[in-house]
Amino acid sequence: MRFHIPEPCEERWEDMAPRGEGRFCDRCQHTVVDLSQMSQAQAESRMRRAAGDSLCVQLAVDEHDRPRFVPPPSRAPRWAGGLVLVGALTAGGCASTEPEAAPEILEPCDLEPGDLGPPMIPTASTEPPPATAPADTHPVPADASVDDLSASERAALEAEKYRAQHPIRHVRGRMPIRR
Repeated sequence: MRFHIPEPCEERWEDMAPRGEGRFCDRCQHTVVDLSQMSQAQAESRMRRAAGDSLCVQLAVDEHDRPRFVPPPSRAPRWAGGLVLVGALTAGGCASTEPEAAPEILEPCDLEPGDLGPPMIPTASTEPPPATAPADTHPVPADASVDDLSASERAALEAEKYRAQHPIRHVRGRMPIRR
């Protein structure tokens, strides 16, 4: 499917009221669907479900006007649970069948119930949590070389470098639907 907006609209996304899967444009009286927040497969599916011969959309494009979408969801969560289960069942089969000896008590315990102090009672904290870096950032020491970085840190740096060299802008308008 070709994603192209022949006549972009100059209406500001921020001025539109949120509605459903996009924002409502007062000028054209349509809901503008934000395809930039979908994977390419999701965007194609949404375009196929559209009624009529066009759909108002917002699309992220690079400097060559190529559409950009969010990466497709990872399949890792689907198989990771099964892998953990197989590992647990396999490890359970490796256990020794001999009963363990009871641990030897070296000193008797002479504590009375009040010797440890009052019981601990959970309380709500009114202090804000400590500031941390966002989950998608990877702090890297200034003197670190590329060889010192993990694969995920290298990938994050490459993605950031690509985004800096290839800016993305958003385009809005009616996209023709070719069936």
